[in-house]
Amino acid sequence: MQKQGSAFLDVLLFSNLFIAAAAATQVAFTYQLIGVQPNLELIGLVFCATLAFYSFSMLMAKPSNPLASPFQRVRWIFSHQNLFIALGLIAAVCGAVLSLSLSTPSQILLMTLGLFSLSYNLPLFRLGEKRIGLRHLPGVKLFLIALVWTLSVVLLPILELQNTSATPVNLTQALLLIAQRFLFFSAIVIPFDVRDLYQDQIHQLKTIPVILGEKNAYRLCLGLLLGTFMLSGLLSPLLSSEFTAMSISILISLWLIFKCTGQKNEYYYFFFLDGLLVLPWMLVSFLNVLT
Repeated sequence: MQKQGSAFLDVLLFSNLFIAAAAATQVAFTYQLIGVQPNLELIGLVFCATLAFYSFSMLMAKPSNPLASPFQRVRWIFSHQNLFIALGLIAAVCGAVLSLSLSTPSQILLMTLGLFSLSYNLPLFRLGEKRIGLRHLPGVKLFLIALVWTLSVVLLPILELQNTSATPVNLTQALLLIAQRFLFFSAIVIPFDVRDLYQDQIHQLKTIPVILGEKNAYRLCLGLLLGTFMLSGLLSPLLSSEFTAMSISILISLWLIFKCTGQKNEYYYFFFLDGLLVLPWMLVSFLNVLT
């Protein structure tokens, strides 16, 4: 039974289904903060787009000998490559169909985000004598990931509301939502970059931890979470379920990142840290049921 549970968790986490579900719940959380009924088609679209782009990004970054990789996720992906490709293709087709229901401005934003995501690994730029992807530009990787996530789960639903709803979001609220989520996503990405610090140094990938050092990277992470907390107070009343949910999420984030001791395996990163993206929506839903 334990072995079956572990195999199921591997499929859920390493196939990108979990991170895609996390993106979908972040869109749902945006609707909770705005106070409008969620657009289920848009939530499904973000799920499919995240699954497709994460899958194809991993395939484009395939190492020379993936089955000998020190990372369990990489070994799993390329030992189940046909399943991995099938899931990515199904997600891409479903996402393309769902995108047809969007307004034209939302479709343009979605295509722009797709180009950003593809250029993350593709060697489209020149740095000296090397051709590189966006992720190799010094200090860009962290903020690029946070920006794409923020635009996908905050700006995209807001833009769609502006074009299809009688209750558009005002500019101040939109900017606060974008800033709050950008800081939160940036904070969560930092532990992943710290984990890869040694490998990034070998591959001359100048991430924030490589540039600032591990201790300063964690200090930046703390500052980003504190900034998220302050912006959450500006977005929602202090006793609201939304503010309470975000505050609890930030406290758990602080514990996981700074206080959780012991060896941190890949389940820690891809279940617990990525699970922080699901937590705010779950907490708001639970608190709303109680009240």
